Amino acid sequence: LQASLAAAEAALAEVEAAKEEAAGFVSTGQGCMSSHDYNGAIAAYEAAIALDVNDDELAGSFQAGLTVARAALAAAVETAHGRLADGESSVSVEDWEAAIESFRAGLAVQGTHDEELTASLRTALQGAESSKAARDAAAAAAEAERQRVVAEEAEAERRRQQEEAEQARRAAASAEVRCVGRHLPSVFLVAGEMTLLAVWDASGGGCS
Repeated sequence: LQASLAAAEAALAEVEAAKEEAAGFVSTGQGCMSSHDYNGAIAAYEAAIALDVNDDELAGSFQAGLTVARAALAAAVETAHGRLADGESSVSVEDWEAAIESFRAGLAVQGTHDEELTASLRTALQGAESSKAARDAAAAAAEAERQRVVAEEAEAERRRQQEEAEQARRAAASAEVRCVGRHLPSVFLVAGEMTLLAVWDASGGGCS
């Protein structure tokens, strides 16, 4: 009887120890879930399940935690893959802003634990950013050239107008000189004295 009692007490102690250990794994799993470490959570719940807690309900809670962790991991990976696909679609139509936004959103998804996926997102993001920078640089250069041409055309027009104005001024000045010259009296020197002799325009003094 004492041997049976001792064995029962030992078995009970083992179960309690297992429950205590399992509780530690569950706590770890919950912490991992909070930090989006889904692989860590999965490992913790699997460790808890492996223990013999002799409690179906408790064991069921471990299994439920494992299911949630696996679902969270799958959802994270699916979301990141979706963002990658969205970005690649935007790249195909050279919508670099949308592509960059999608790739960054994919990298922001926590808990994928997929190095290959993460590397693909980073490479795609770098490519999209480089393409956007090249496009923006080309656009800036084109705009600078357009402004240069516009400025040259404006300067040429200013000079043309200035030349036309100068030509008009000279023509007006020349016409005025001709008109005044036709009405000025002629000056003669007679016997050492200045004598003015007015010579008027035969047409009556007008300028034509």
